[in-house]
Amino acid sequence: MAHTGDYWCFAARTADADIERLNLTPPLGLYHHYGHLAIIEADGEIHDCRTVFPPLTELTPGCCTVVVRPGDDIQSAIDSLPDAGGCVCLKVGDHEIEAPIRVERSNVSLHGETLGARVVRRNGTELLHITHPDGLLLEHVTVSGLSLVLETKGQQGQGLQAMVTMDWTVAARPRSSGACCTRRC
Repeated sequence: MAHTGDYWCFAARTADADIERLNLTPPLGLYHHYGHLAIIEADGEIHDCRTVFPPLTELTPGCCTVVVRPGDDIQSAIDSLPDAGGCVCLKVGDHEIEAPIRVERSNVSLHGETLGARVVRRNGTELLHITHPDGLLLEHVTVSGLSLVLETKGQQGQGLQAMVTMDWTVAARPRSSGACCTRRC
């Protein structure tokens, strides 16, 4: 069934009067995406699932607490953040690591400052652990704007392990099951 805004593209050639047949081809056109605004429990409790954006007057330019250049130690930068947390910005280039990066506290952001920041591991099977050492809940941990690359070769006999592990984190976006807010990942 066609809706307003739907359209189809097909080839029509005048040289041989050939027309591309569209049998059961879905329409092109507008894609609609939906997101949860809230979840209302049976007892009437309301969980707001919206991401609140602060007023522009309250934003500070840039978030980089620590800037890491290729060759610098990412883990040392994360460990040097103040107790309140902060942001570790990776410059463009390959950031090689020998052990998984550990994020063990809340309010930590790890992101590529611009496109082209890559975290590369060549000697293992794990790249990133996001978990509190005592199993406590971590909140507001983000990893964005960078590529995580695993380039291990010739390591036979090891079982497949997770490249990224998380435990007791707050979901940044609602999951398709309708869950939002705090869930064990």
